[in-house]
Amino acid sequence: MRLTPQLLTCASFICFGAGAFFLPMSKRTFSAACSSIIASLGIYFIFTALSFGSTIAVGSGMAMFVAPLTFPMVYSTVLLIGFLLLVVAEFVLRRKIPGRVFLPWSLPLAMGLFGVAYEYYCNIPRVAFHDRVADRVPMSISDLNYWQQQLPGDDMFVFRFKVNPSEFNTIMARHKFDETTDSEQIRYACDEFFPHGWNRVGFSLPSERLVKMYQYGARDPSGAPHSMDVLTNEAQDTVVVMGDN
Repeated sequence: MRLTPQLLTCASFICFGAGAFFLPMSKRTFSAACSSIIASLGIYFIFTALSFGSTIAVGSGMAMFVAPLTFPMVYSTVLLIGFLLLVVAEFVLRRKIPGRVFLPWSLPLAMGLFGVAYEYYCNIPRVAFHDRVADRVPMSISDLNYWQQQLPGDDMFVFRFKVNPSEFNTIMARHKFDETTDSEQIRYACDEFFPHGWNRVGFSLPSERLVKMYQYGARDPSGAPHSMDVLTNEAQDTVVVMGDN
């Protein structure tokens, strides 16, 4: 029998269940365990969704598949670390720590909330813009909209915003782009990015006509492709940035 990730996850879940529920425990400990598992699963789902999308709604599809497979293994590992930390702390202090029944079960909750807060911060449009597009966010940027979704082999993102034309070069400073004004090429790039239509992902192109496109493409050391297209109107004050990492 091959050891697949699914089998390892199931084995981890079985071992955890045996350790958590079939060993003697008080009612207080059992209550703490059940509350911790249920709450941690919900938090872990939110964390996974925000890891795969710019919002919970965008990333929930992947989270529904990934979270149930990975939660037992991740939860069991964090819980084990919690018990080990409790043992070490009590050994160093040479006394029992108040609330010791609940402390190990609280660690997965604390770690999960920290992870959710971190992913939420990374999905703030200005933070994501700095991470994905430019080293400096233009001071004049406004109406900044952001969408991102991570799929196996793809990490797609889109920004739509207004900017003062004098700061347009700030957006272009990180990479070397090739410019085109070919309307067919611009339309094809937009259609290819979302083949099933932009409205299906809850994002729309600006009403202004996009007449210029700046394209960047490269491969990282592992050979994976990275691309980014910057589309603007004639005045260069309405901008759409599309990327795929």
